[in-house]
Amino acid sequence: MEKRVTTFLFAWISLASVAHGNQSLEKVKEVKRAYQRATAKDYRLFAFGPTKSKNLGIDKSGQYLSYGHLWETTTYASIQAQAEGSIFTGSQKGSVIGATLGVNIAPPDSDFAPFGSFRLGYGGSWRDGSEHKSVSGWAGAYSLGIILFRMSHTQLHLGLHHFRLFVDNDHGQPNFTSFALGITF
Repeated sequence: MEKRVTTFLFAWISLASVAHGNQSLEKVKEVKRAYQRATAKDYRLFAFGPTKSKNLGIDKSGQYLSYGHLWETTTYASIQAQAEGSIFTGSQKGSVIGATLGVNIAPPDSDFAPFGSFRLGYGGSWRDGSEHKSVSGWAGAYSLGIILFRMSHTQLHLGLHHFRLFVDNDHGQPNFTSFALGITF
């Protein structure tokens, strides 16, 4: 009987120490995970397309141009820094430009994925002629569209982009909307 009790106690103490050791190992893994940083994938973004402005006093279409960086921090979200603008040439000259920072969200693990982007920043608008007021100030932008070849290192973006200054000129808050084709590489 004594031998059985001794064996049982020895086995129980051994199991308890192993369990305690596993808990310590799990805590070490948790701490390591908390201090380990994931490397973000870095993409450059270039986009262009037709654009239409509002509250700039220009009736015709212009050109949208954009250059930026995407840092994909998780499988479904990335940080986006972007310089973008709408340029109007011809008899009515002007532009709305800005630099923004925000987030881009797209579902993971799909070759064709919808995306949404929301950004805040600073921008300005200009219109030729002394009767038009140039303004600058805080701005916001959003984009909605689809990413083609999402799982590739080079991706194609088709999207609707809207950029708005939060300050008024003679006509209201300058803004533009464009449909653009973009590439990330």
